[in-house]
Amino acid sequence: MKLIRFVIVAFLFVFLNANNLVAEEVINITNGEWEPFLSKNFPHYGVASHIVTEAFAEVGIKVKYGFFPWKRAYQNAATGRWDASVIWGRTKERDKIFLYSVAVLEDSDIMFHLKSRPFSWSTVEDLRGLKIGGNAGSAYPLMEEAAKNKIIKLERAQTYKANFGKLILKRIHAMRGTKIAAYAVLRKEFPPEQQKLIAHYINESLDKVWEYHVLFPKKSEKSARRMNLFNKGYQQLKQKGRLDEIWKGFYQGDYDKKSNK
Repeated sequence: MKLIRFVIVAFLFVFLNANNLVAEEVINITNGEWEPFLSKNFPHYGVASHIVTEAFAEVGIKVKYGFFPWKRAYQNAATGRWDASVIWGRTKERDKIFLYSVAVLEDSDIMFHLKSRPFSWSTVEDLRGLKIGGNAGSAYPLMEEAAKNKIIKLERAQTYKANFGKLILKRIHAMRGTKIAAYAVLRKEFPPEQQKLIAHYINESLDKVWEYHVLFPKKSEKSARRMNLFNKGYQQLKQKGRLDEIWKGFYQGDYDKKSNK
């Protein structure tokens, strides 16, 4: 009798654990290189990736990231080949295709320039004839409209590092970038003597504060549920004080170190 009871208990243990393994949900998310927030070379793939991973973990979902050039990252999510993409600002085009999570982070678009070339602007017309640098994959609605109307020339590069290099070499007149992200790259990638060459100008009325979200493709029937679960997990991280811990680590340089992943 004891042997039978032992066999039954052992069977139930194996069965229940097997069910748990089968039931574990995995979400595949496209990612890309956007220092200092996202990188395959950073611990936890960067602070924004870490927040997303932990928020999903709060609700029992495991995240797997795939790193792509930004256009491919966007298309892979938009077509539903991948389940979601991190992290993006809201635009009219994206509104048609995606559901947005709560904001994972905020940063402000500003204009960077050389101190030796004083720069200011009140309206887009003040930029007429200038070459403005921007990052590939990033949305600059005002600059894109100005470029379309041939007021400016918008020149895109893959990274902030490349754009700062062009700015220092005077190949562009100014560079559009988000304040926290761009200055972090400037401090990390350029020597102090070159950092001192750079200044920024803030247009209080036209510079945009961006909120960045996880995008879930509308064409997937799983997206609404996953978005709601992510939002729930994010709020749990916030309530526990875990978000504050993660951001404190970010400002202390915990995500600057190269990862072995």
